[in-house]
Amino acid sequence: MSESTPPSGDIPSPCIQVCTLDAKGVCTGCYRTLREIAEWPTADRLRKIEIRRLAELRRSVAMHRRFS
Repeated sequence: MSESTPPSGDIPSPCIQVCTLDAKGVCTGCYRTLREIAEWPTADRLRKIEIRRLAELRRSVAMHRRFS
């Protein structure tokens, strides 16, 4: 994933500049929900880790479905 360099200790955004929402409101680029995307700038470090974990889980499920 491409990110700009975050401030020391911060969690980089999973955004890859492919900002398109699917029918369920999930970005097809980073796999965050619209709510998670909106929350990102003010989320604390632990919440950002959780958002990235959930997005990665969604990405894994999507890839599995696509190639199954």
